[in-house]
Amino acid sequence: MESILVGTDGSERAERAVEAAADIAKSRGASLLIVAAFRDEDAHWEGIQSSRAVSKGNLRDAAENVLLRSARRVEEAGVENVEWEAHPGHPADVLLDVANDRKVDVIVIGNKGMGGTRRFFLGGVADKVSHHAPCSVMIVKTD
Repeated sequence: MESILVGTDGSERAERAVEAAADIAKSRGASLLIVAAFRDEDAHWEGIQSSRAVSKGNLRDAAENVLLRSARRVEEAGVENVEWEAHPGHPADVLLDVANDRKVDVIVIGNKGMGGTRRFFLGGVADKVSHHAPCSVMIVKTD
């Protein structure tokens, strides 16, 4: 295993997945790519978790701030090769696109479930990624 991809939205649950991915990267000497998705103009989903309201104009900035905080924690934990990227789009689609483009070995993602009818109609990020990933997927129990 040489490369690991993990997604985060800055939430406590997502950061648990980042920590798990960092542990694996450190133990295997793998590179770690941390990715965040942010809402594009036409999207209808909840994106980056922030303590302040974010307008469409600064959603990329909010995503990059989340990524920078995550990357710093991962580097402090001893992971040597850490990169991060923010992309517009739905989180599952962004993770799948990056995994395909970067040819990663594994995607690590939290199990944050929506539950009930909402999950049935919208589909969960972990569910979509696990069904369509071009590589192995590790789903971290985050609740």
